[in-house]
Amino acid sequence: MSKEPILPITHQEQLALLQSRGMTVREPELALQRLQQVNYARLKGYLLPFQTPSGNYLPGTDFERVYGLYVFDARLRGLLFPVLSEVELGLRSNLSYYFGQQYGAFGYCDSSHFENPGEHSRFMRTLGSAVRDEDNAAFLSGHRRQNGRYPIWVVLELLSMGGLSHFLANMLPEDRRRFSTGYYRQREWVLTDWTDHFTLLRNAVAHFCRLYFAPFPSAPVTPPKASRTLGRDLFDYIVVTRGLYLHPKRWNESFLTPLRDLIGEYAVDLLHIGFPQNWYELLAK
Repeated sequence: MSKEPILPITHQEQLALLQSRGMTVREPELALQRLQQVNYARLKGYLLPFQTPSGNYLPGTDFERVYGLYVFDARLRGLLFPVLSEVELGLRSNLSYYFGQQYGAFGYCDSSHFENPGEHSRFMRTLGSAVRDEDNAAFLSGHRRQNGRYPIWVVLELLSMGGLSHFLANMLPEDRRRFSTGYYRQREWVLTDWTDHFTLLRNAVAHFCRLYFAPFPSAPVTPPKASRTLGRDLFDYIVVTRGLYLHPKRWNESFLTPLRDLIGEYAVDLLHIGFPQNWYELLAK
């Protein structure tokens, strides 16, 4: 069965295609400038809420409105990034401190300190690759080794966020319990799951992925006595981030209030980001 070839089209043709499908374009010259700035394939993701089953757009779909959602999404990622960074760096610091105090600087080399020996072997191989990676050379040059090994507080800085999540998941159950309740006031099975799902949001933001109208692949676990069941929407992943963020005043003032202002500025449909009407009260610390 033959298929039509996929061919590149000009910015003018992109705009004409959008108009032919029912999009309102009030300022064509400005719209062309937008299309020159933003990849057409990226912009199409923000059209999904306005598409009909036939592929056309709902009446009243306006190009500037759609572009505004793209800008909102970019600013949302910018607002989330320092929060996610703080959670990640805090997790690295807290894990290295706990594990170092429990087993010493090089206790991570002993598989008996982990639940699954096979996962520990994979961790050691991953670590070996990270140590040899030239991109890490500058960081490692400032740290001492002992018998060819770096201490735990250096090692955990080399892992990806996913690697850090796996490290936590493979700690001995009693260590996971003590760490989870002691540092995050969470059940160990909640913290392990939330760290894993936090990684999905962290990576989406770091790689400029669309957050608007883009459910995640799985739902985080809902902790006991939670006011609502967590799902796959952006709001649910921000709930997870809230649970891992350890500074209430900074959360409310530096993230939550600016988020409310941002949503108001772009008149975002809360359903499109999975936010309930009382989202601010649910997220406030």
